[in-house]
Amino acid sequence: MAIKKNSILEITRGIAAILVVFNHAINSFQYFKTNNNFLFNFIGQWGTEAVIIFFVLSGVVIAMSQERTHKSASDFLINRVVRIVPIFIISVVITLIAYWLIDNTLPDVGTILGNVFFFGTIQGFIVPTFGLNLALWSLSFEMAFYVLFCFVIKKRELIYLWVFVSVIAAIVNYFDLNINGILKHIISIFAYSSIWLLGYFVYQYRAKFQVSYIIAILSLSLLPIAAKINIGSHYYNLVNHFIFAFTSIPFFLYALNRHEGIVLSKKIVVDFRFIITLYFVLLLLIWTFSDSKYSNKLIYSALPIIVLVMLKIRLVLFSKVIRIGVKIQKYLIFSGSISYAIYCIHFPIMKLVGYYFNDKILLALSLLFLVTLVLSIMFELKLQPVINRKLKLLKKIK
Repeated sequence: MAIKKNSILEITRGIAAILVVFNHAINSFQYFKTNNNFLFNFIGQWGTEAVIIFFVLSGVVIAMSQERTHKSASDFLINRVVRIVPIFIISVVITLIAYWLIDNTLPDVGTILGNVFFFGTIQGFIVPTFGLNLALWSLSFEMAFYVLFCFVIKKRELIYLWVFVSVIAAIVNYFDLNINGILKHIISIFAYSSIWLLGYFVYQYRAKFQVSYIIAILSLSLLPIAAKINIGSHYYNLVNHFIFAFTSIPFFLYALNRHEGIVLSKKIVVDFRFIITLYFVLLLLIWTFSDSKYSNKLIYSALPIIVLVMLKIRLVLFSKVIRIGVKIQKYLIFSGSISYAIYCIHFPIMKLVGYYFNDKILLALSLLFLVTLVLSIMFELKLQPVINRKLKLLKKIK
């Protein structure tokens, strides 16, 4: 019997994938650079934050899957490789085709192999991520998280050692010591695994917390504030991203408990006191550690209050937004089901249509979304099920 998927998590996954595509498109096509305005900037600024949500989601989903199936370390890793690698390799092939068509050349063999074996990063600690598919950087981290998790499957107490190491790595990462190469890569992996572990522990302790619909929505309204906090001197700063991930916790707790219908007599209630405290802490941080425009800070700061008022008095506008959300829910769930392929292949497709149709923005966007959608459906709903069936058949033969 198939396990019913959590629709809220699927919608979240779908929205995150769409935000990544919008982010890359708005920051890539010349039209958006020329016609710069608040709307484009607002829509196009959530790429990295969407990836952080993917990391939290991954920790949640892996914990959920492992609790249900109790896979051995080898079975878990094989399943992850079968799920990740085929579409990933296809995305690498598409990326190399894009290189050949646009630059009439290919990256060097070391860069290709480094990316194929999940060692690519934006910073290029071991090898740089493909310039024509920068989205793949997160897959290097994701696969590393899976490998680390294999070590704690049999001995769950090791997860606390992992937490300790991730904290030490996060501290080293924050101070940006003069470390490079493989060691810096490993430190970054462990540092960012703290966000994955956050998702893991959210699932493990979900039954101990009670979160209402209003609190979940308010936690989402705080995310724009958290996204604009910049504590540190470089963009890929774990402190900023961990604050963003932490702010999303009430939403994920609500999504999990609503889906599972968990009811306990004794729970820690995540209420307005928590949200208000978090709100003022985030306000302090954004007004102290942010280079956003003054007007933007005001908008982000006011957003949770506006959302609360709309929730409380049920304004017509907010009701319409909810109704629209209900109507498009099935499409968002569907986009969540193909989100991995969307994430992997959209970037080189975007570069190709931008190269050939950069001066025809409507055609370029139409081709980007259409080609990405069609190929994602083919890979996720046609190819991946065949690969999964082959794996099951091999297991039965063994």
